[in-house]
Amino acid sequence: MMITRDFFFSVENMESNLNLLLRENPRNKIAFEYLMGFYLLNKDLRNFMDHLSLMEEMGYTKIPVSYQEAIMYVIGLSSKNPLANLPSGISNETKIRMQSYAQIYTTRKNARDLLRKDYSGTYWYYLHYKQIKIQEGNNKSGKPVKS
Repeated sequence: MMITRDFFFSVENMESNLNLLLRENPRNKIAFEYLMGFYLLNKDLRNFMDHLSLMEEMGYTKIPVSYQEAIMYVIGLSSKNPLANLPSGISNETKIRMQSYAQIYTTRKNARDLLRKDYSGTYWYYLHYKQIKIQEGNNKSGKPVKS
């Protein structure tokens, strides 16, 4: 998994760093999972979907639940019948949870409160209700940093 050429590492360039690691070794599951987590946390579903095809090459036999939820969300945005267009790796349990979540989300005024109890751990809830907060701070040099 070692990188074969030098590169400048920067926390602010995490996506580029992880993509470089994957280019160097396309079977680097750790770099892949960090990159996919980076995309999910940043709600970058376009890049997330673009990288899904690497899972097969890496030998995944199951799609992680958070990936399933993100896939279903993306397909749901672009399809009148999302359940008919899902890849085979989406579990029936995830399909059922998505239908229940969507029913509450689209029909109830107080959806956030109703969904919190059973769905706050889902990617759907994160997408709809969680905000990424960037706090300005100072490092030892006195320059602002984001955390």
